Amino acid sequence: MIILSEVEYSYPQDKNVSVKALTEITFKIKKGQQIGLLGPNGSGKSTLLNVINGILKPSKGQVNIFGLDPFNPMQKWEAKKKVPILFQNPENNLIAATVKDDIAFGLENMGINTQEIRKRVEKIIHELDIKKISNREPHQLSAGQKQLVALSGLLALEPEFLLLDEPGSLLDFKGWTMLKSAIDKLRIDKGLGIIWATNNLEEVIEADLWILLSKGRIIKKDKPEYFIRNFELLEEYNLYLTPDLKIAREMIINGKKLDLKKYWQDEWVDKLCS
Repeated sequence: MIILSEVEYSYPQDKNVSVKALTEITFKIKKGQQIGLLGPNGSGKSTLLNVINGILKPSKGQVNIFGLDPFNPMQKWEAKKKVPILFQNPENNLIAATVKDDIAFGLENMGINTQEIRKRVEKIIHELDIKKISNREPHQLSAGQKQLVALSGLLALEPEFLLLDEPGSLLDFKGWTMLKSAIDKLRIDKGLGIIWATNNLEEVIEADLWILLSKGRIIKKDKPEYFIRNFELLEEYNLYLTPDLKIAREMIINGKKLDLKKYWQDEWVDKLCS
């Protein structure tokens, strides 16, 4: 479980001046939950993910990652391994000379033996179907392929959650579809928990819970259905329903059953168009 209790964080500007980025953030996220972290630019989404991962230490409050303190020197690496971040720009996750080496990089830093590293790398390459590019240099790949490789490196750590910091925002539709399919497979097949920071509601329509942030504060936590019904709240923070989600809203309001967790499946589309 991920537990945050009254967490606050401020970015230092000058010697005696700081800007508060998070204020009184409190929530619990259970193992395997899918969370959509929403909010306009500058709302604190990235800062919050960096606090959960232990990159940024809060000025106030407590962070508990499956019983571990990410700011305790004796526990921080084990905590980080459980909640790695996939950044917006895949270049920020890629380090090594080849795809295989990049997947192995984090494991080598953890001191895992060579045989286990090979086993995990081959397993991830198979699961994400990237064997064709496994010996290539990352700079030769498309943006979508780079994100898949970055994702592979995180999966090799065998995390409990993935923290996704708008990883599709720099991708074209093909690259975005490739990444979304891979993440959905992990979500369904492995029960991997996900906290996905985004402004694109379609990326997190299948989530269990949406958390809306603005100016570093939680405005509302609820199921996606609540926000779709009350779309004015989203629009107040520059988040908008796509045309198909507007149709879905009318169906929900009129009492028709619509499983948002099947949003990308053909039967959902058929029901929407019927």
